[in-house]
This record gives sequence, C-alpha cells and structure tokens, in this order.
Amino acid sequence: MSSDKSPIIAGAMLQLFKQELHSHSTVLQKILTDPNTPLVNSQCEKFLKTCRSINGAAKLVAIDCLIDLSQIFEHVISDYLRNEIELNQDYIELLSSGIHLLLSFSQVEEDTLDAWLTNSVSKARDITFGLAGLLNIDTKDSDESNPNDIPPAKKIVKPEATSKGETAKKPSSNKQKAVKTKPGKRPSIKQKITEKKPILKQKKVTKKENTKDKSKDQEKNKDKNQDKGKDKDKDKDKDKDKDKALKVTSLSQQIDPVMLELFQIETENNTNILSEGLVALENNPDDPSRLEALMRASHSIKGAARMIELDLVVTIAHNMEDCFVAAQNSIIQLKKDSIDILLQCVDMLTTLANLCAEPGSQWGAKHQQYYNDLCSALIAILESSEIANNMLNRRSRNIADPPANLESQQTDTKNNVTDDRILRISARRVNVLMGLSGELVVNSGWVKTYSESLVAVKRRQTELINSIDYLRAVVEQENISDHAITLLNATQDKASECRQLLTKRLNDLEEFDRRSVNLAGRLNHEILASRMRPFEDSVKGFRRMVRDIARSLGKEVELEIIGLPTQVDRDILEKIKAPLNHIIRNAVDHGIETPKERIDSGKSEKGTIVVEARHSSGMLSVVVKDNGRGVDIEKLRRKVVDKGMVSHTMAHDMTESELLDFLFLPGFSTREEVTEISGRGVGLDIVHTAVHEMRGKIRATTTLGFGLNIQLQLPLTLSVIRCLLVNIDNEPYAFPLARINAILSIQRSSIETMEDRQFIEFEGDLIGLVDASQVLDTGTQVKMQETMLVIVVGDRNSNYGVVVAESLGEHSLAVQPLDYKLGKVRDISAAAILNDGTPTLIIDVDDMIRSIENLASGKRLTKVQDLTIEKMVQCGKRILVVDDSLTVREVERKLLESHGYTVDIAIDGMDGWNLVRSHRYDLVVSDVDMPRMNGIEFVTLIKNDNALKDIPVMIVSYKDRQEDRNRGLKAGADYYLAKGSFHDDSLIDAVVDLIGKAIE
Repeated sequence: MSSDKSPIIAGAMLQLFKQELHSHSTVLQKILTDPNTPLVNSQCEKFLKTCRSINGAAKLVAIDCLIDLSQIFEHVISDYLRNEIELNQDYIELLSSGIHLLLSFSQVEEDTLDAWLTNSVSKARDITFGLAGLLNIDTKDSDESNPNDIPPAKKIVKPEATSKGETAKKPSSNKQKAVKTKPGKRPSIKQKITEKKPILKQKKVTKKENTKDKSKDQEKNKDKNQDKGKDKDKDKDKDKDKDKALKVTSLSQQIDPVMLELFQIETENNTNILSEGLVALENNPDDPSRLEALMRASHSIKGAARMIELDLVVTIAHNMEDCFVAAQNSIIQLKKDSIDILLQCVDMLTTLANLCAEPGSQWGAKHQQYYNDLCSALIAILESSEIANNMLNRRSRNIADPPANLESQQTDTKNNVTDDRILRISARRVNVLMGLSGELVVNSGWVKTYSESLVAVKRRQTELINSIDYLRAVVEQENISDHAITLLNATQDKASECRQLLTKRLNDLEEFDRRSVNLAGRLNHEILASRMRPFEDSVKGFRRMVRDIARSLGKEVELEIIGLPTQVDRDILEKIKAPLNHIIRNAVDHGIETPKERIDSGKSEKGTIVVEARHSSGMLSVVVKDNGRGVDIEKLRRKVVDKGMVSHTMAHDMTESELLDFLFLPGFSTREEVTEISGRGVGLDIVHTAVHEMRGKIRATTTLGFGLNIQLQLPLTLSVIRCLLVNIDNEPYAFPLARINAILSIQRSSIETMEDRQFIEFEGDLIGLVDASQVLDTGTQVKMQETMLVIVVGDRNSNYGVVVAESLGEHSLAVQPLDYKLGKVRDISAAAILNDGTPTLIIDVDDMIRSIENLASGKRLTKVQDLTIEKMVQCGKRILVVDDSLTVREVERKLLESHGYTVDIAIDGMDGWNLVRSHRYDLVVSDVDMPRMNGIEFVTLIKNDNALKDIPVMIVSYKDRQEDRNRGLKAGADYYLAKGSFHDDSLIDAVVDLIGKAIE
C-alpha cells in the first residue's frame, strides 16, 4: 500500500483484520494494566508474539502506520528482555497510547476508514517516533512519505513492466539484505526488525569471524559485478522481448487457502458488477455512476490480487481501472468494440481466479499470447487506437472454455447499501435447524393438548364440589354431630381452594402456551426465511449472455428483468437458472427477428425480452415474454404431423395450448438447421424436466407476430410445501397441491367399465380409476360408497384418478427427508410432522404414476366398485402367477379366481421377483422358459431369500420329462405340474394340497 490515506482493502479482509486486531489489542492492554509491576519473561514473550501477529495481519491489508507501530512495540519489548532498557513511565504512556490507537482502529466502520486514517496516521507516527527516540533509533527510513502528500497520478501498468510498477516481483523473503548503520547510531526500525535477532539467546561473533565474513562478501560482490558486466548485453535483449509480451507465470503458487477463498469471493462479486455495468454502459456510455462503479470494482480486484501476489490479475485489473478513469475524465469514449475487449478481460479475471488454486495448471502456457493481446488491447484503448480491435479479432474469445460470465444486477450503489452482514452456513446445517424448529413447533402444540386435559380435570373437580355441597345440604337435615359438620365444612373449603388454585395454574399454562406457540412459530418462520434469497441471484449473467448471443446473430436485443427483490428458496434459485437460460436463449435465437425483419414488419429495430418474477397465490410465478415473431400455430401443427407424433385428424382437433406443449418434448424443434445455440430440440425439454422436478407447472401462449409468453409456476420453497392431506387406510398421506390436477367427488353411477378396467370422465376424456390403497399396498382396500373422493394426478402423457377415503384439508408441511438408509421408498418422496405430532408421508406423484402403469400393464388393477365390505371379508388367499404367455396367464388366473383365490400376474421372472419382494403371497406359480429371468433362476432366488423361502412354489411347464422335474425340484420348487393338466382339476388339487382352499 502506497499511502495510509487511501487504503485498498477488500470488505471481507478488512472485517477479518479488525476482529483479529481487537483480540490482539485487548491482550496487549491487559499486559500493561499495572504499570508499577515489572513485566516477567512470560508476559514479554506473549507481548512479542501478539505484536508479530498484528504486524503480519497489518501487512496483508497494507496499512503502514500499524505495521510501524507493531514493529516498534516489538523492538521496545525485545530490548527490555535483553536488559538494555527499563520500562519507565515514558515507555508505558507511549505503549498505552499506541494500544489505544489499535483498539480504536478495530472499532472503526468501513465507510469512515479514510477519515480515521487522515486523523490518526500522524498520531501513530508520533508514537512510533517517540518510542524510537527513547531507544535512540534513526527514524529517517521510517519517514519515507508524508501522510499529507497527495498521491501521484496513476500510470498505465504495461504488461511488460517487471522491474517497476505493480507487477514487479518482490525479493525473496529468505534472503536478508545487509544492514548498514551509521557510526554511533543504532539501526533504524525497519533495519533492526529485518535483522530478526534472537531475543533470549544471542551468538557472540568474534572479530576474526567478522573479518572473514567481510572478505567473503567482498569476493562474492566482485564476482557478481563481473557477471553483471558480462550479461549486460543479454539483459538488454531480454528487456526488448519483455516490451513485446509478458510471460504468463505459473498459477500454481502456494497461496493460503483461506486467503484464496476470500479472494475468489471478492473477485466473483466484482466481476459480476463489471459484467453488468459494461452491458449497461453500452447503452449509455457517458453514465458517470456506471463508470464510478466499474472503476471501484476493478480497483477492488486489483487490491485483493495484490494481497496474494497474483500479478497477472493485478495487471489486467489495473489497466481496466485506468480505462474507466480515462472515460470518467472524458479522455476516451468506451465504444462497443472497447466494451467487447473489457468483457473479455472480465472473463479472463474470472478464469484466473478459478485456476490459481489448481496445482500444475498448464493454462498459462496455452493462453500466454491471448493474455498479452488483452493487455496490449487495453493499452490501445487508452491510446484511442484501432489496434485493440484488430489485435483480438484474430483470436478466439473462448478462454479455456469458461462458461459465460454471470453478472449481478447492479443498480445505484447508494440505494443498495445495507447494514446486513452475510454469514456463510452450509445447507445441511440449515436443514438440521429446520428439523429442530419443526419439532419445536410440534412440541409447543402439546401444551395446548395438555391444557385441554386439565380443563377436563377442572370440570370433574367442579362436579366433586357440587357433590360435597349436596352432601352438606343432606347432612344439615340429619341429626349429625357438630364435629362431622365441621369436617365437612373443612373438606368443602379445601375443595374450593383447590379449584381456585387449579384455575390460576390453568390460566398461567394457557398464557405460556400462547407465548411458546408464538415464539416457536416465529423461530420456524425466521429459519425458513434464512433459506430465502432474492430472485436477482438466479439471473446473474443473463444480460451479458443476451448481449453476446444477439451480437453473434446480428440482432439488437434488450433484456428487462422485473422483480429482482422477490424472495425465493435457495434450492429453487439453483434449479431455475438452467431453465431460464434455455428459455432466454431460445427467445433470442427463435423469437427475436433481425433488425431488418423487425423494421419491415413495422417494429422497432431492437427486440425486447422481459423476465418477470413475483409471488402469486403462494407460488413463484416467472414469466418470460418477448416481442418477436411468435409461434405459427398452423406451421407447428404440420410439423407435429410430419414428425409422426399424431395423426392428421388428431392434430386438427388439438387446441393451441395442446400444440404448444409439443415444444417441450425431447428432440422436438421448429428449426430446420442446427446451430451452436439451438435447433437440437433439447433446451425446452430440459426446461420441462427441471420444472417438473421442482413440483411446478409450465404453460405457453403465443400471438403470431407479437411474441411468445412462457410462464413457470413454481413453489417458493422446497422446504415447505402446500399439500392436500387425505386418509388412506386410516393413515394420513399428503399429495403436493402443485401435482394435483383436480379433486373430484364422483358418484358410483358415473364409473364406466371397459375391458375389465374402470374409467371416469374428466375434461372430456376418460381417465383410469385406481384405488390408492392398492397402489400403496396398505393392505385394506377402500370401501365402495355412493360418493367417492378422487384425486386426479398425471403428466402430459396421461392422467389417473386415485380414490381415497376422505380429505383432511390443506396443510403447509415442513419437508423432512427420509433416512438415506431406507433407500428409495416406493411412491414416497419425504415425510412431515403434523401440528398434533402425527407423522405423515408425502406422496411421490411421479413414482405413483409409474406404479399405476406397472399395475395396469400387468393387469393387476382391481375394480374399485367390486371392493365392497362383503367381498373384502370373502377375499381369498393370494397367488402370484408368473408366465410369459398371455394365454396361459389368463387361463390360470380365471381358473384360480373361479375357486375364490386372489391372483396377481407377472410377465417373466424379473417382474415376478419385483412383485414377490413388495407383496405378500401364499403361493407362487411359475413357468420355466421365460425371457430376462427363467423359472429356475426365479425359484432359486426365492428359496435363497430368508424372508421368502417359506412361500410354496409350484412350477407349471410344458416340459414333462423326469430330468426337467428334477431340475425344478432341485431349485427348491414344492410342486411340479405339466401344463397339459389344465383340462382336469390337477392344478386346483395341487394348489389346495399346498395352501388349502381359498377361504377356510
């Protein structure tokens, strides 16, 4: 740091330094609390150690006055330990004043730092010089700069500057310079600190040794001077080469991991500001507020890079800063070509920040020329030369294939000032806190239940008192002794006193209940709020992306973002970036026309894309709309038919909304040619998949010639979801509202049956009807009633009506992930705890739909209307029939069902193995020759499983040879039967022999 008056300190670094300085200064203050007590060795060593820590930290943030102050402190105590001085009152007063100054710096606010330095630098130097004077130290070397001097004007740091300027290499810390002192004077502060003399033990140097050392040094210096003379011409040639290009040094230097992380965070924030500001500056080149923000951002990056000695970053950031300063002073004007170069420099800064932690990175060797070209281009911009544009046009803009740099929406910095400090915390810890707060909410609700039970006790006590009153009235009419009446009166008084006490305690408990419920609710709300971030975080870089794509396509496009402060869950923000990216890229490529096309159609030359985020009905609504050409519905209709997706007749009957849904199918694109930006039919399919995973919805509308409108409806958070609670087999289950298409109350008479399947009419279509208890395999199936509740779920391909017993209302549930040891639980996504403490399972709608389709494909769906109470009572034993032949399966199923057995079917051994592990069966009947898994393998798996080995297994096969029978029985089959035996009662007799009759 060149001047104490204008420090360049990254915000995060300054905060850390202030915290450390406050801790160390407090330690020093405690040591000097009693000036009358001499310091012992242990105190001195602690004082020295603390001073060195302050010195090292001050060097990182480059505050010279504090560096000098800590050095002179260390020097005083070192001399005191050597018994060279005594700590008299003069020393103590100056040390105390210096410690007070350190404490005051640790408490200064960042916005008043410059004022503090202006007022306190002279005080620090007075203390330093005062202590140096007491020690008889020459202070000329310490007074190298006047703190009141105005810093010199900035100079352009050329990439070739290696001996002077900000990219100069620092001398190795391992080699100490020779310290020369004037006769009769002690070394200066900096000289003496550099010597690093040992404090407690010193090695005595004799005159002879000293003379030998001097002669050796003279010989070495003589040799060095001769070498310098010989290489003088070579150095000149090297300097000429350095004037042309800067050698890109290694990025794998040793950097403290903590410092590196802070640098990367600082660089990320400031490159976002640079990207956003440059894109905005392109539309308004003379905006002074934009230029000021850009200058400060590049200045901060330079300062942060200098702290960890990243000269590559320092050079580019410094030259960028000079460009912005020159633009502020109207020396140059930043045109589009200049902004292109500056944006490439921003990408370079991002790449360097990310690669500097990679050991052995070869990036520098591959991109040295490009780095040099960027540096030269920046200088050319400052010289208002056309060289800048020509120099970079011959090189690729791709820097080590980095992604498009993402930027943040930068508004007036004065309006963005906030007092909130950001604390980094892992998502896992936040989830733990959410779980604990949810349990607290549940436990706080228990107090109310307990209070209600006490109200019942109070009622009973009132009844008791009434009984005592009645007893007293009866006793008074009888001839009872006075002593008995006295005891009765005492009992009555005690009962009344107990009632009053219970009433008071009950009131106190109700008050505590109100407070605890309120506090638990507030805590839960705040923890949930801690997961929320502004929508702005998910659209960083979109303006830069739109600008770059538009320029590559020869279009003029402006991106407008509305609703940046809208609060959204962090998980949603992360998941929404990719979908929005694809939608906006498609809008630029497909939707917005070229300037000529827009002018010919009567539009402005520049197209507009609007992204709007807002809260709507407890959901996050994100709308992306453009004023481009829109979608030609009739052309889309023909495209769908040409691709063979639907027939001509079906396409003709489709609505606009149904046709636009094809845009989100995989592999579908309205583009004939494939480009780097779009045309593969992948982008919008990714959008649909991502929105689906977030339990959201997507819809599109269009007007030909006026643009396309895509609306995403997403939950505000994935941690708390709105659900419909339903009763399935006397247990609560939760359906996410976002995945429910409709909730119907149907009459029994409205159910239609076709091909042994049940259907109901929904929005003009017939949808399959299934029993929720059968899908979830809860055991007891739903009772058929005249009116039934149906939950309609599905995707863009199909819908199903799921019958449930009853609705328990809508609830907001805090999602609790299932234990990973359970693996993936079929049809279940997560769990939650209700307000009364009852656990409930949240349905995975996608998985449920797959389970329904599996049941339907295997013809295992039962009819809801057949499940009356009588049938459930008469439900027979359950048999699994496994055969790849449809005819054999149906013959066996009908034969067994005609005798009262309940039959499930599987199409091969693999399907049967999945079923037998997820359901309970009394008997398995299997074929031998089947695809994927044959019957022998299937039987072997069952018999080797401890949980399934007791299930009887019958093999039914066309093969009736003895060797085939032996193979089956050896695998573990309990019975072997030939398929020719179906014509008589052999199959039924064998089943009865193995498991008995269907109902016994």
